[in-house]
This record gives sequence, C-alpha cells and structure tokens, in this order.
Amino acid sequence: MPSASNVLRDIFTARAFDLEKVKTASAKNISKILEALMREIERELRDADPTGVTRTAYQKERLGKLFNMADKTIKSQYKGIGGIVKNELMTLAEIEGLFAAKAINAVLKVDVLDYVVSREVLEKLATETLIEGAPSAEWWSKQAVSLQDEFKRVMRVGVAKGETLQQMSARVMGTQKPSLLGVRGKVPGVTDEVIEGLTYEPGLLKKARRNAEALVRTSYQTVMSEARQDAYRANDDVIKGSEFSATLDSRVTPRCAAYDGAQWDLNGNPIGKKKLPFAQPPLHWGCRSILLPVMKDLEEILGVPGMSEMPNSTRSSIDGQISTDVTFDQWMKSRPVSEQIEVLGKGRQKLYSEGKLTLADMLNPQTGQVMSLKALREKTEKGLFYVPK
Repeated sequence: MPSASNVLRDIFTARAFDLEKVKTASAKNISKILEALMREIERELRDADPTGVTRTAYQKERLGKLFNMADKTIKSQYKGIGGIVKNELMTLAEIEGLFAAKAINAVLKVDVLDYVVSREVLEKLATETLIEGAPSAEWWSKQAVSLQDEFKRVMRVGVAKGETLQQMSARVMGTQKPSLLGVRGKVPGVTDEVIEGLTYEPGLLKKARRNAEALVRTSYQTVMSEARQDAYRANDDVIKGSEFSATLDSRVTPRCAAYDGAQWDLNGNPIGKKKLPFAQPPLHWGCRSILLPVMKDLEEILGVPGMSEMPNSTRSSIDGQISTDVTFDQWMKSRPVSEQIEVLGKGRQKLYSEGKLTLADMLNPQTGQVMSLKALREKTEKGLFYVPK
C-alpha cells in the first residue's frame, strides 16, 4: 500500500494541472485588457499624428501631448490590472489553503485538518508575498513604467525615420509574420515586408502580453505556495514539514532539480538527506515546482483528537518517503486510464493516449484549457479534486 505522503504527491501533482488552467484563464483575461489598452494608444497616436518629414516645433508638441496621454492611459490600465490580480490572488490563497487541508483529510480519511483564515490574512498573502523580491503590485507598476518608456522610444524612432502613421501604428499593435511554407526561393529566417518600409514587427502588444503572462503565472504560483505553507503551519499537530517537488515540467531547471526531494521542518530546518537551505517555490520566473506536506509518523500523531478513529488501512500507510525524480508526463502515463480521464478529461485523454496531443500542448498558455477561480473553488469545496483510487 502506498504511503500517505506518496498519495498526497499524486493529489498535488494532479492539482497542478488544474492550477495551470486557472493561470491560463487569468493570463488570457489580462491579455484582452492589454489589447484594448493598445487599441486606445493607437487611437491616441492617430489623433496626435506626429508624422512628417521634418521635426518641426509643432510636430514635437504633438509628440509631447501623445506621450502625456499614453502615460496616463497606461498607468490607469495597469493600476486596474493590479487590482484585478490582487482580488484573484486573495481568492486563490483561500482556495489553496482549503485544498491543502481537504487533500490531507481525504488521505487520512479523518477530518483532522482545518483551514479558515480572515480576509485580513488573505489580503496580506495576496499583497505582501514577495515575487522575486517585490510584491505583485510593484511588479505591475514596473511593467507600466517599462511600457511607457518603450512606447516613447519606438515613437521617437518612427518619427526620426519619417515613418507613416500606418508604420508607427504597427510598432504598437505589431504585424503578422508571413508564412514561408511552400514558397520557393525564400531564405530561412528572412521575412517579406508586411508594411512598406517596415519588416515584421512584433509590436509593443506582444511584449506586454509576454511580460504580463509571466507575472500572472509566477504571482499565482507564489501565493498558492505561501497559502499552502500557511495551512501546513496551522496544522503542525499532524504535519511536520514540507518537501520540494519538481515534478511538473520535464524541462526542469538545474536548481529545481537539485532541490527535488529536499525536506524541511515547518521552521525551515533540513530534515531529509539533502541538507539544503530552505527554498520555497517559485525559484524563478515561470517555476512550477511545489512544496508537498510531510506528515508526522504514527507515533508523533497518536493522541491527536480524532486519531483514535483513524481507519487501520490509513494507520498502516502514513509512514514513507515520497518518491522523487518523476516528471508530470511520466506520472500521467503511470496512472490507470480512468484516472487519466479524471485529470485530463475524456476527449483530451484519448488524444493524449493516441499521441496526438502532448501534455506540453495542454499546458501551453496559448492552446491550453482554462478554468475559472469559481470553478476551482467549487471543485475544492465539494472535494471533487483528483484522489487516487
């Protein structure tokens, strides 16, 4: 019989797949807001029309007005985005703390763990948890300033080159890269001019989307990790620590791979074979590693209220080291078809089993499935998350 720790690893691994869907949904929502922002900036550009063959005082004045309008528009929209993400992170913190408790109860088959937090604590988790040394709101502010600076730079370049309004608009919205498939005489890596005088231009929109997506995903991962740790600490009568797991991505970074399997007590002191300093994921932008709960052994938790009613099958399976060095793809292939369907859905499991759809495709932010926080909450509250049979 697998240990409780190994069963928990399976539950948390499957949960990571749902979380990727939620991140994708949030990133796509922010992307729509950014596209609307760029449309507004493009409209302001057309109204100001700073184009011309000479850099006259009038032209400089129009360019200055354009910069002022764009600065205000960008600052306002990014402030709104920061507010949206803050509310999402508060909701996520509540859901994932609850999930951690429910998942452990499901394995123990006894409602021992509980996790109810105040709005003040949730807000602190959402606003004060640091992402690469700074809170989420500060990162959104930095992205706004970066976009403001980049907009001014590309507009000055366009004016200096005497570009048309259409060409300068392309620098904001981007242009589509023409397909070279099936066209003879083309040199690989060389594209046609999409707009006269301007080769393929990714535009400010693409860069803003990419930066926002990275921040959304890393923010979600950071707050999720902190909320779960908070739940572990709140239940230290049953949980003795956490274990680093880098299971989800086969392209794991060397640092995450080195930490995989490392264990610490709830104060961050090493307790496993790997004597590494405590490190809470994410360790880098886009990191999808997680911290799994490490249960106390039977002797340590005897006497806890409710433990006397713990089923014998659970009692005998609590002890055990979590297995390591398993990628998400390897884990999925090891599960029975019925459990694959539970995690992936019937249609996608069929395509996956036939080799027509990879897990990388399903986790891709552009092509992956989406799930709302509301759906994630409902799934969590009703205990409908994946639990090995």
